[in-house]
This record gives sequence, structure tokens and C-alpha cells, in this order.
Amino acid sequence: MPMNYHMFSQALISDKAALRLIWEDDLKAMAAQLGIPTPTLVLVEQPLPIFFVPSWQDRRGKAWAKNRIYIAVDVLACSTNVRRYLLAHELGHLVHHHTTKTIAGIISAALLSLIIWLRLPSLMFPTLCCFLFTGLCWRDYRENQADDVGRTLIGAAAMMEGIQEMGRITKTSNINERTRRLNRIAEGQQESRAGM
Repeated sequence: MPMNYHMFSQALISDKAALRLIWEDDLKAMAAQLGIPTPTLVLVEQPLPIFFVPSWQDRRGKAWAKNRIYIAVDVLACSTNVRRYLLAHELGHLVHHHTTKTIAGIISAALLSLIIWLRLPSLMFPTLCCFLFTGLCWRDYRENQADDVGRTLIGAAAMMEGIQEMGRITKTSNINERTRRLNRIAEGQQESRAGM
């Protein structure tokens, strides 16, 4: 006798609930390791539709200022490596208050642009170019800081495996940015071995 839709959807819901508990247990352990309150895990039905996120960047996990980590449902059943990588990396963003700092930077840039536009319009284009360059550097800095926290939590090898596997999931494993991040983590791993 074929399984009806209701029974099938109930099985999916219970799997999602069980998977969520696994994610929450890992999140709780990592937050305790960092000595911070456990963030709320928020599940979203699809990769986060953030238009300003570069195509190479994973949109299946995001940290937000109000102590929340957003995870796309399509990665709930991923491997332990990806789960631990995503959680550790997003905790890194929370620990360093990246969302708050980014919002403050955008507001400050907008206000400064307005003042320059009103007072010295001839400087508007160079100012915008400077803001764009600073924003690109800030993005790399944030990702590096988050990766450093992740490396502290789960180790360089686990971070590298998670990043590589996430690249295969999102079909972005050949993107230069992902390769740069892997190389940076590998260098950190070699430096920590040399220091032992």
C-alpha cells in the first residue's frame, strides 16, 4: 500500500526536528566553548536571498546581530564537517559583532556621503570609490576573523574539509575566494604546528 502524502510529510517533519536537535546540540557546545550565550538557530526554507552577497559566498548560513544564526533547511542533513564548519564560522561572526559593525559602517558611509555631496560635490566620486574599496577589504577581514574563530573551535583540518564540502554543495569549489580562504587556514595550521 503506497504511503499517503500526510504520512510522508510527517516523516519529513520529524526528520527535520531530529536534525535540528543535532544542530542545536553542536551549537550549544560551541557557544559554551566560547563562553557566550547559545544563539537561537533559525531555519529558513531556502538559501538566504541577500542580493549583495557575492556569488561565491555560501548563502546557506548567516549570523545576525540579535544572537541568531540562520541556516537553510537544504543543508540540515549535510555531513558533520559542513554542519560544524557552518556553525563555527557563523559563531565567529557573532563573537566579533560583524553585523552590528557592518550596519554602523553603512549608516556612517551614507551620512558622510550626504555631507560631502552637500558641501563638496567634487569629492563625491573619490569618496564613493574609497567606500567601495573599504567595503571589499572589510568583507575579507570579517570572513578571516570568522574563520579564525572556527579554526579555534573545530580545528583547521575540519574547517578546510567543511569549506571544501560546502564548495561542492554550492558548486563554487573553484572560486578564487574559496581557494584563498583554504590557503589562509592551511597557513594558520602550519604556523600552529611550528609553534608546538
